[in-house]
Amino acid sequence: MEKKTVCVVTGTRAEYGLLRGVVKSLAQSDVLAVRLVVTGAHLAQEFGMTVREIEEDGVPIAARIPILKFGTGTALATARTTAYALEQFIEYFTAHRPDMVLVLGDRYEIFAAGQAAALLGIPLAHISGGDVTLGAADDYFRHCLTKMASLHFPACEEYAARVVRMGEAPETVHCVGGLGDENIRSLPLLGKDALAQSLGLSLARPYALVTYHPETAAPPRSSGRFCARWKALTGWTSSLPKRMRTRAARPSTPLSTRRARKSLAVGLLLQALACCAIFRP
Repeated sequence: MEKKTVCVVTGTRAEYGLLRGVVKSLAQSDVLAVRLVVTGAHLAQEFGMTVREIEEDGVPIAARIPILKFGTGTALATARTTAYALEQFIEYFTAHRPDMVLVLGDRYEIFAAGQAAALLGIPLAHISGGDVTLGAADDYFRHCLTKMASLHFPACEEYAARVVRMGEAPETVHCVGGLGDENIRSLPLLGKDALAQSLGLSLARPYALVTYHPETAAPPRSSGRFCARWKALTGWTSSLPKRMRTRAARPSTPLSTRRARKSLAVGLLLQALACCAIFRP
């Protein structure tokens, strides 16, 4: 039996880190053939040429589609890049038509790849639909991809229910779990000393990790908001009880020793891809 071709599109290091297990499993499938297309920040020197990390994984790259010819960081640059990416993906999918396109997430270059597939009548599979990121442009890119997709892989039941409420047929929605969760359960973890050396920081004192995601669906005002939050945080730490400010950090229990169920996200995702009725002979 001839293998069906699944074209996986990746544009950033962050999303490839989630897709890595899927791509490697597809490469070992008896019924599916993977075609990896690399684009966006992966191919840009200013973002570290992270395509090298994919090359180090030993995964064959079917195509490299550079799209960042208009710069980055402004709405106009994003709009022009999206339009250009749409044109490039239409050309690629026309010349090398796959049986399905598989994408993850909510970025503009992935939106462009999904558009191209939908416009050419190529079935689209979408990972991480139904998520919500308030204040971010990611939301409308993600929801548009959901409406263009024929097959959905949300990370949890709440997100799966949202995809169905958006009008998608329940039989096309497969709640397989989060790929990030699978990474946590399967990737080797650094010990505390190795982590401290990697970060160049001492972890002997209590510490906290704070991440800040700026709003991208609102007028630019993130710097002022970040400064306000930083000021609030520095005041908050001084108000902690003394025992919390002075005690050494408790060692965490290694994940491998916890009674946690084995994540099946990748396996379930591949099974759904292989069995899906839209793969017609």
